[in-house]
Amino acid sequence: MTNEGDNGKKRLPQPMRRSLGHRVASLVLPLKCLGCGQESDWLCRECAGSLRPPREDSCLLCRRYSPEGRGICPSCSRKTALRGIVSPLAIKEPHLRELIHHIKYAGRIDAIRFCAVWLGRWSLERLPKSFTLVPVPLSRARQIQRGFNQAELYAKAISGAQTPLKRYLVRTRETAPQVSLSRQDRSANVKNCFSSREKIPSEEVIVLVDDVVTTGSTLREAARALRAAGAKQIWALTIAHG
Repeated sequence: MTNEGDNGKKRLPQPMRRSLGHRVASLVLPLKCLGCGQESDWLCRECAGSLRPPREDSCLLCRRYSPEGRGICPSCSRKTALRGIVSPLAIKEPHLRELIHHIKYAGRIDAIRFCAVWLGRWSLERLPKSFTLVPVPLSRARQIQRGFNQAELYAKAISGAQTPLKRYLVRTRETAPQVSLSRQDRSANVKNCFSSREKIPSEEVIVLVDDVVTTGSTLREAARALRAAGAKQIWALTIAHG
């Protein structure tokens, strides 16, 4: 649930108290806020409160006006199986960019739990009431190199007893890292790189989970594979958008 600021603008909820894992980790290496440097969690309440969620009438893929408020405009929705995208923060926020970097390249998986506690409720309120979380799989090489899949860990952190998690998707081939590619090359890089392990009941609502959406190429391909397996309603959830 968002909070109202002094000027009436919506804010993301302030981070909750540290998880047990965070508290144990802080005994070894006290955390400092990425914004102001004071001893805190990854972001203190003040710095986290300064970040703003996106306009809910803006398409996260093309940035055009999206009157339906699902994070994807009518034009982009005709080119993908995705029905909507929920992504609470822009990666251009310097503190968030650094937080994502700690997760992906420094192995700080405790930061994933922080993001889930901080952003999970805001995100879940914008999704259908009942759904299945499906993490976007990493390539085998990156899974081995990193030792974990941040999308799967984020999905696990926000899932509960009423929100199942299923590993429907598999990578059918290795792909180059998307971060170094142009928009056109990103689309070609991931084309037909996913398939589903099994048929999906048409009534099952799927929510794809990834860490960041930029061009949307990976999510579109993942959604295409899920649609081919039988899914009819597919959403996407990420920590941030480019």
